[in-house]
Amino acid sequence: MVTKGQLIRSYASVPKSMLSSTNRFSRSSKLLGADAVNHWKVAHRNLLRTFGVNIIAVEEMEIIPAKRAPGPLEVALSQKATLAAALPALAVALKGRGDLLNVPEDGRKAVKTQFKEIVDLRASATELEVFYSVVEENPQVAFVVRVGEGGGEAGRRKPGEALNASLYPGQIIANKQYRGFSVEQLRSAGVKVYEIATDPIDGTTKTVMGDSDAITSLLVVDGEIAQVPDVYMEKLTLGPDAARSGLDTNEELQKIVQGISDLHRVPVGEINVFTLNRERHPIEPMQSLGVNVVTASDCDLITAPATSANAGIYENGFPLRAMMGDTGGAPEYIIGAVANNMLGGESHGRFVSAKGMKEKGWDGRYDFNDEDREVIEGAGLSLEANYPISQLVDFKDGIAAFGGITANSHFPQLSGVFIGDNYAQVDVLLVRASGRLTKRRITFEFLDSHATMIEHFSPITEVIMNCDILDIRGELRKILDDPGRKERLHREIGLSLYHIFEIHEGKFKLAEAKMQELGDERTQTIVKNLMKLTPEWFV
Repeated sequence: MVTKGQLIRSYASVPKSMLSSTNRFSRSSKLLGADAVNHWKVAHRNLLRTFGVNIIAVEEMEIIPAKRAPGPLEVALSQKATLAAALPALAVALKGRGDLLNVPEDGRKAVKTQFKEIVDLRASATELEVFYSVVEENPQVAFVVRVGEGGGEAGRRKPGEALNASLYPGQIIANKQYRGFSVEQLRSAGVKVYEIATDPIDGTTKTVMGDSDAITSLLVVDGEIAQVPDVYMEKLTLGPDAARSGLDTNEELQKIVQGISDLHRVPVGEINVFTLNRERHPIEPMQSLGVNVVTASDCDLITAPATSANAGIYENGFPLRAMMGDTGGAPEYIIGAVANNMLGGESHGRFVSAKGMKEKGWDGRYDFNDEDREVIEGAGLSLEANYPISQLVDFKDGIAAFGGITANSHFPQLSGVFIGDNYAQVDVLLVRASGRLTKRRITFEFLDSHATMIEHFSPITEVIMNCDILDIRGELRKILDDPGRKERLHREIGLSLYHIFEIHEGKFKLAEAKMQELGDERTQTIVKNLMKLTPEWFV
């Protein structure tokens, strides 16, 4: 008789083998010397000035050493990827993190979407500035977003929620001299184009509530990332010991569990697997097979690389061996799955029907309706196929970065942003194509008051959206008179107003019907004034 597996909290602790004799500091943790920190300051001077911060300390903790020599992308973009995860986390920690707690409990539901939109915009706008700092410093580098949360018909709209402010699929980030160039034109001009997958915040609800596991996340590769439709996928992630075993999402849960047990050479009762706490997920069936189920209310992106990292152990003393019986957004699958594969693991996904699971639970996951078929097959993908991540992302070099907005349950080394009187500490996990996993803790010095720091990190579009509607034209004139703020505004329009614009040769083409459908007088006022004041931005 199989002993029923435990239902385990998501909180893990650092294994003692990773700690020093004081049980406090990692054996591999070190503070960089003054020369190295000064290199960070000089290399990112303009970016740091934009946000009114300076770097005064960098601590590095190696969790898993490299298995292969690092590639050019990993070397060149390691620091920028760190800042692209760290600065957005700092932005929402300064304003947005935990702010919903200031609202009486009975009034939170009415304003939750508004609070979530604020942190999405702040994180996205800050991340975008980091990527633009790369192309400003090196015109022969550019980026194209393949997986994001914005972008007109490709935009992500979760049930009952607004479209998220985000970098959007197809967005090109290039030096000014190449504005309006396509990816093909950039490459013909000798520009190196890297591809991006990003979820600026995984866990917006957790962010505004100040709950654990909220992160920033991004993936940059030298290769190709498929633009998967934003539908649910059944996900299976395995660590290195079970990789290339032939196990995938086409197998029954029982066979997967037995395979993990055999390959890891541990009893089934010592296997921890993760799935989100959803009615559609087979939590009870997996427990009946004898495995222990680690579950949480939200945020399953970071658990994919956790299956290979073994960076924490749960209350039963065992690490995470797999993520299985879990369904969620296909875009998030890509970021976490690639990070897991970089660490030597293996990841698989198969499209499922959200409506089918809503009606029948786990057993209804393959009950596709006509809309499912149209979206998935319309993207050139199969309803029946198991997709190893290698079929969706083909790369030879890359780096994934995860910034801790709040403390993390699965990577206990990843703390949430700490805000002091005149400084902040931000933790970032870096997963590299070389197989190396490190945590960096960046200590930022504030160069202005706390209130002014919030302004530095405030998107220009947020400033406009918060001013009196009668003052919009005057506020826009002030912004446009400042070259730096004007450029930031131009970049941000695509993040926050993408649902009413199309991009045509680097210019905005207004979809009048969509703007009228939106029915928002403030947005209409902003757009009409921008079209008059900056006609060169529009078709």
